[in-house]
Amino acid sequence: MPNDTETRFEHAGLVDFFTVAVHLTSTRMIFYHAGEVVWSGFVAPGSMLVTQPGVSAAVRFHSPCDVLHIFLPVQHVRRYFSAGYVDNAPNPMTVGGRGLTCDTAIERLALSLADLQDCAVTFRRQYAFAIRDAIIARLLSHGVNSTNTPPGQVRRTSLPTWRLERAMEFIEAHLAEPISLEDMAASAGVTRMHFAAQFRLAMGTSPHEYLRRRRIERAKPYLLNGDKTILDVALACGFRSHAHFGSVFKRLVGASPNGWRAERLKKDTVPC
Repeated sequence: MPNDTETRFEHAGLVDFFTVAVHLTSTRMIFYHAGEVVWSGFVAPGSMLVTQPGVSAAVRFHSPCDVLHIFLPVQHVRRYFSAGYVDNAPNPMTVGGRGLTCDTAIERLALSLADLQDCAVTFRRQYAFAIRDAIIARLLSHGVNSTNTPPGQVRRTSLPTWRLERAMEFIEAHLAEPISLEDMAASAGVTRMHFAAQFRLAMGTSPHEYLRRRRIERAKPYLLNGDKTILDVALACGFRSHAHFGSVFKRLVGASPNGWRAERLKKDTVPC
């Protein structure tokens, strides 16, 4: 999206499709679903918002970001239910809910759509459909896990939006510093044990994994600064060593920091 101070988008809703918006970069935004605010605040990479079929949605971005939209046919989602793939699942028309979810698996699936150009033309359609089906299955699993609590287990609730926003803001402000689980829990005003469980339910990942991902996201623009060494970038983003930074970066991005930097600088170079 353009680099404006504030940008607003809205649409009336597609009757025959779920609209899945996967955020690839961080931003601050307000999201309206059927005229109601369902999220206001910081959004991290991997965060996902689902617009139900035929429902109006609007979003106000306060900073630039990259968002990938995926459209899932209602009839195809319903076939999962009629074929018996999902037992005791919620109404398929409520897939994805209305709030913010962070699902690293869906983020990776969404990013893999960019590989379509590398796939032989004959198989691109099948490749795209396979990714679509995997995303639908993942979305349905959220609904099953949130509604079907095994006997004898206490159903946990996710962290309230305002507490989650506090924790996210704390993490953003202290990415270059050591952050413990106790620190994050204290910023949200809950105990360490409750914070870990409730954060995972709200964001689909553990607090420490979320912290690692935010540090890697913060590191990327630093890497494109030729004046900074890999160690400089590592320390500026809260990593204790070059080696630790490199291993986490490669696990999450799929390339070493030096390799990723070289590739990005190569792509950004415009021939004379």
